[in-house]
Amino acid sequence: MPMIALGHKSPDTDTVVSAIAASYILTKAGFPCEPGMQGEASAETKFVLSKFGLQVPEQITSVAGRELCIVDTANPMELPSDLAEAKIKFIFDHHALKGITTLEPFNGFFTTAGCTCTVLVMVARVYNVAIPANIAGAMALAIVSDTVMFKSPTTTDYDKHALLELAKTAGIDYEKVGMEMLREKSKLTGETAESLVHRDYKEFDMNGKKVAIAQLELIDATVADEFVPAIREYLQTHKEANKFHSVIFFITDIMKEGSHLYVYSDSDGKVAEIMGCDLNNNCAWVPGLMSRKKQVVPPLAEKL
Repeated sequence: MPMIALGHKSPDTDTVVSAIAASYILTKAGFPCEPGMQGEASAETKFVLSKFGLQVPEQITSVAGRELCIVDTANPMELPSDLAEAKIKFIFDHHALKGITTLEPFNGFFTTAGCTCTVLVMVARVYNVAIPANIAGAMALAIVSDTVMFKSPTTTDYDKHALLELAKTAGIDYEKVGMEMLREKSKLTGETAESLVHRDYKEFDMNGKKVAIAQLELIDATVADEFVPAIREYLQTHKEANKFHSVIFFITDIMKEGSHLYVYSDSDGKVAEIMGCDLNNNCAWVPGLMSRKKQVVPPLAEKL
């Protein structure tokens, strides 16, 4: 039975494309692997896969008894509940380590980058595998998505070099196609408050406190204005129903390079202090706030 390449829950474009790319690279390197994902693909991800003729991976809910390649996360809370019953063979990621343990050594590649697909460009070189044009195109757009067209503070020179290389292989104008993708990402027709919060949603254990942090990236944040009252109500309900210490949601305006931050916490004031903002009715506009990974999670995990 082939290994499964699998990323985090509430899959974004990077985690889905990384699973596809990792599966291709490992299979070519002699480690048969197939991609999976936890949850539904987003409209953005479907756009990217369709653009390059790639199949949506199978949804995976259990990994018991399977060999596993983990991509785009190193947090057990973001992986299937039976993770301990799987055999972790590979981890490719660009996030902080969050408590994964293994009984045997594994093959890992971690580096500071804005996107796991950037990491996988390096992995492909290590295994001397040429990435085909269709997968390269999808990986290029995953980098555009994760780095928010290089506007995110997580962006590194590795990402820029990887994107240029992948775009050349794919034969695409990444800025033109990237803007098409971001416009698709900003379409909210048929969405609900719950679906928007869970588009890019992660849970954390921060010093024994249960915290949820979600982000919605839009070319123009005003397109979400009609949803904001329902989103506020959902955030409060979600916090109380699931006994979170804090539920934090931010709507990022890609073009204005900032975010509307919504905080529902047992310690609203402390969260605001950590984030360096003043909350008004649980909300604040925070200029320059673009990244959960770099600007939200580290300070909260340290000080909350």
